[in-house]
Parts: sequence; structure tokens; C-alpha cells
Amino acid sequence: MSGTVNPERLRTIKLLKKLARKHEAKIWWRLAEFLEKPKRRRVAVNVSRMNR
Repeated sequence: MSGTVNPERLRTIKLLKKLARKHEAKIWWRLAEFLEKPKRRRVAVNVSRMNR
């Protein structure tokens, strides 16, 4: 892993993967994978638009 490392993000990724295995919920695994990507490769999500 190169670049800056955000310890909070790493803890969140680890927790999401743990929850995904425990509850067999793919959504948490996908979210963890999304957070693992470098910032320049992440997709921007318009949350207000999803809310409608």
C-alpha cells in the first residue's frame, strides 16, 4: 500500500469485512472493497439523489 494510510479507514475496512463474514451480508464486503480502492479510483456518490 502506498500513499498516506488512514488508520480509521483501515479499522473500518477490517470491521466491515468481519461483519460481512459474520452475517453473510455481501453489502458490507462490497463497501469494504470500495473503501480499499485508492481515492482517485473511487466513484463519487450523490447521496441526496439516492434519497429521492
